[in-house]
Amino acid sequence: MPAGIGAGDQVAQGFDLRPVAGGPFGPERGIEIRRVATGGEGESSDDRKQARHGGDTRRGIAGQQAGGIELNARSDTIAPMARKTGSHSDITGPRIRAAALKLFAQHGFAAVSMRQIAGEVGVQAGALYLYTPDKQTLLFDLMEGHMSDLLAAWQAEPKGQGPMAALEAFVRFHIRYHLDRPEEVFIAYMELRNLEPANFAALEARRRAYEGELEAILAEGQATGVMRVGDLRLTVMAVIAMLTGVTTWYREGGRLGRADVENAYWGLVRGMVTRPAPVDDRPAP
Repeated sequence: MPAGIGAGDQVAQGFDLRPVAGGPFGPERGIEIRRVATGGEGESSDDRKQARHGGDTRRGIAGQQAGGIELNARSDTIAPMARKTGSHSDITGPRIRAAALKLFAQHGFAAVSMRQIAGEVGVQAGALYLYTPDKQTLLFDLMEGHMSDLLAAWQAEPKGQGPMAALEAFVRFHIRYHLDRPEEVFIAYMELRNLEPANFAALEARRRAYEGELEAILAEGQATGVMRVGDLRLTVMAVIAMLTGVTTWYREGGRLGRADVENAYWGLVRGMVTRPAPVDDRPAP
């Protein structure tokens, strides 16, 4: 029985609370709320409602019955509450993600609170939890969304004929796509350390899938003799790191336009895979 309420205690509005044995949550774990006659007009001593609240913190209301509310109801039988008319989850959700993206990129994940994100959106902090259970989930959703969109966009990209054309398409696509999304790129690399192990593993699988696309192009080029690649995996990592690095220094309106950067980087990558593979001429130990 709740602390401070004794059996038979009469409370405001003419209610009497007494223990009830054998409730749905076990023996001696419920209370009966009985409305008692107070002599008021229209009241009846038979007018009563029951509520049994056990150790389960879930509570609900089954519905209106005979002018009263049936309190003795399990929450798992109650339909979920509908979102209020005028609620715009399709608008607020993206606004929350955009605010989190901006703040994480500016200040870092660890330094940003849910209250700051709510302030950026213009909602109460508690409202955020209608859209995400916690800050970790919000970070993962941003990073996983970026990688999923990247993979989907590459799949839709025209790739030309043959591995050399596909490699050029990959270089230009990667630069173009990432220059349009500097904040997503920054978070995708710099905030990996803040992901929980399960989230890190899921995101790493996405990253490896994208890297695998480039690896397949290089492997085909080497197999057909149009490319010369030494260590295949090392070359993949070197090319992607070089292309992604453009986002750290490129600024619109500078000496080079985007097309200039694409052309220059394509020349660098083409040179990497068409020159003779380096020979290790160190003397044997």
